[in-house]
Amino acid sequence: MKVLELPDDAALDIFLLNANVFTEKAPLQNTISCSQVCAHWRALLLSTPSIWARVLGIGELVRMADAGRKEVLCRTGNALLWISALISGHGIDYDFLVNSLLKDHWDRIEHLKIFINHPDGRDIWPLIERPAPVLRTLEFHSRIGLMQTNGSEKPMFSDQAPLLQTFMSDCLPLSLSAPWLSGIRQLSLGSRLTVFDVLTCLQSTPLLEILAVSMVSSSSRHDNVHLPIVMLPLLANIYLRCIELQDCTALLRSIKPMKGCSVTCYPDYFNLGGASNADTTQELLKDAVPELSSYLQSFVQVHRSKISAVKIRLDINNFIFGCEADIPTLESDRANGFWVGLSDQFQPFSTGAQAMLSTLISSCNFSSITALTLDIVPATTFSEVPMASSWLQSYFKSFPAVTELSVYEGTLRIVSTLSQAVSDEPNIFPILATLTLLRFEDQRPWFLAEGSARPIVQFLQHRKAIGLPITTLVCRESPKFAMDADLDKLVDMTGVEVCVRKGEAVVVEGSFA
Repeated sequence: MKVLELPDDAALDIFLLNANVFTEKAPLQNTISCSQVCAHWRALLLSTPSIWARVLGIGELVRMADAGRKEVLCRTGNALLWISALISGHGIDYDFLVNSLLKDHWDRIEHLKIFINHPDGRDIWPLIERPAPVLRTLEFHSRIGLMQTNGSEKPMFSDQAPLLQTFMSDCLPLSLSAPWLSGIRQLSLGSRLTVFDVLTCLQSTPLLEILAVSMVSSSSRHDNVHLPIVMLPLLANIYLRCIELQDCTALLRSIKPMKGCSVTCYPDYFNLGGASNADTTQELLKDAVPELSSYLQSFVQVHRSKISAVKIRLDINNFIFGCEADIPTLESDRANGFWVGLSDQFQPFSTGAQAMLSTLISSCNFSSITALTLDIVPATTFSEVPMASSWLQSYFKSFPAVTELSVYEGTLRIVSTLSQAVSDEPNIFPILATLTLLRFEDQRPWFLAEGSARPIVQFLQHRKAIGLPITTLVCRESPKFAMDADLDKLVDMTGVEVCVRKGEAVVVEGSFA
């Protein structure tokens, strides 16, 4: 069937998909172009106001003449509006958004996602303190912190937003007990709120499914404050960023989400690293790791069959652990899974801190995980890395079912060394079959002694020697570009199929036979 022969219903479905201002790069231009293909399509589009109502990207609109903008708005009829804006100054785009769309069409805006560098509360607050009868999504961000309300005592939306389900803003003053919070499914909080404020707000959100918290007030001290326990049985995703570690811990301890809740936790590393000494850092971790471990155990228990890969990054100052999982979510651009990143930028993790980090993984059962990504930054010798090889081994041994391992060549050196150091114990990764080398080191790695083989060679040779050979080697770049003569030693690795990943495709370059 030719495209012009599509039934009207099918054509309209396609037009609506292409008109989504939040997912398409040029929805307005796409729609205008379709309206110029033929008379039938033009009539179809002009008779469907909901399509024109979804293409209101301020960037595209302000590139048109004023008459063109008015024509587009006229074509929206009485349909509910979808508006997107990224505004850096107070030019024509700011004026059109504020004095036309928000001022004249507020009562039919359904989805509004805007970033304004420096919004003027004198212009904007009088507009959004009005009731929002059909608003379902509001995302409003800026660089100024909390926006001024110009002395107004009216609450946002005059407390009337009966359909609102998504509220994400770091600049709008929020009433912590607003009645419309009862219908919120996705909530983003921050900007001068304390931990107590966040928990107070959450008590009004029984339907909440996704929570994001950032920039909690640094003055938040809750050592002597009784924090409420908040039951959120539908909460499936928690995102904590740019918050002091102790505040992350307090939130995770006080929130009771659904079993298997996904967590992404990246504390403010400046405040962790700013701890006065290693003992202080250790105390922060001592309090945080049990909470993180509890969430991780619950996540793994519920989603074990959906975890597609585990990733670990480790160096002297940073620890990042993540589980990627095939879990549907309301927001496709947010990570699905469990992620935690702990950093001490001003001093290496102490021995005590290292031991606590290791318990995060050792407390869980990863026996069904088949794909693992490792990124462990090496030093010249293990003595220069303040991490005991024994608990690095414990990391590796936590994944006995791994068949696919992805590493950088520097990390592979550590894996190879530890594999050879446990000859009297069960082998690390006993059923490993596919090794993906994410990157070769330039020339010969700096940490190699003269005359020693590269990590990739050492690892493949060792696996062959112990009767557990790698069957497939996948490279992100062709081995011939590694520019190292000792890669010729790979010719002894009989039975290894070598592939090169080019984008999403894996191309077989040959095999060592």
